[in-house]
This record gives sequence, C-alpha cells and structure tokens, in this order.
Amino acid sequence: MNTGVGRARVGQWYLRWDQGIIVCVTGYDERTGMIRVQTARGDADEIPDETWTVLPLGFADCPSAVAQ
Repeated sequence: MNTGVGRARVGQWYLRWDQGIIVCVTGYDERTGMIRVQTARGDADEIPDETWTVLPLGFADCPSAVAQ
C-alpha cells in the first residue's frame, strides 16, 4: 500500500493516510530494522521496516513550513 514513497528517508516528512497525521523520519536502526518517527507535536514512535512498506503513505511538507 506504500504509495511509491519507497524506503524511509531520515529528515523526510510523510503523511500517514490511515491516521491523518504527518510524521518525520528521525532515524533508522539497521540492526533492528526499526524506523524512528516523530510527529510535529513531538510524539515519537518506531515502525518496523516491513510495516513501513505496507503503510498508506505520501510525501508531505514540513508542518512548520506550511504554517508560515
């Protein structure tokens, strides 16, 4: 379902269509295959690499850039 965004890129913002939230990839742990993400509100989470490939995602602009 990953709509063509491909692998997670650190520093890139993504829209999670399933939750209606925008997240930024803040890191990737190659050993565990976990992608670290953070919302504009500061909520942090980890997503397994194999889950990332099936999430309904699209590219997004940085929320602070949109608000200006």
